[in-house]
Amino acid sequence: MKTFHQYLPLLALAILLTLLTTPISSYPSSKANEYTTEDCTPSDHPSFPHHKYNLGEVTMDDSTKSVYLAGKSEWKYYLPFFRAYYVERPWRGHCKKRANGKGCIGQAAIMVLPNRCFRLDSVSRDICPNGRIECVS
Repeated sequence: MKTFHQYLPLLALAILLTLLTTPISSYPSSKANEYTTEDCTPSDHPSFPHHKYNLGEVTMDDSTKSVYLAGKSEWKYYLPFFRAYYVERPWRGHCKKRANGKGCIGQAAIMVLPNRCFRLDSVSRDICPNGRIECVS
């Protein structure tokens, strides 16, 4: 009769093969595509596309009028049991971006932005003094 320890190499191989054969497209990815139109209608493609796994902060170009947001997500890992799971997070809107375009400044002014087209200049001046979202996270 075989013991559990004798099956460990086989189990490790099965896990490795599963990870290697899982298509990359099955992993969730975030999207924050910028458009120069107010309703996210491109002439043929987004003006500034941002689409990747675990997309963090995205600063908006000054010519951008709207942004299409989708799938703000990330994987969470916990080491004691080596568990991983997918967490859906809402997009947040910030009134200011860094001068070098490398991130948002301050706390989010709008805590939940919709997973759809959002007009950047549609924010009340009570929320953002300039009436515009300049960065999403």
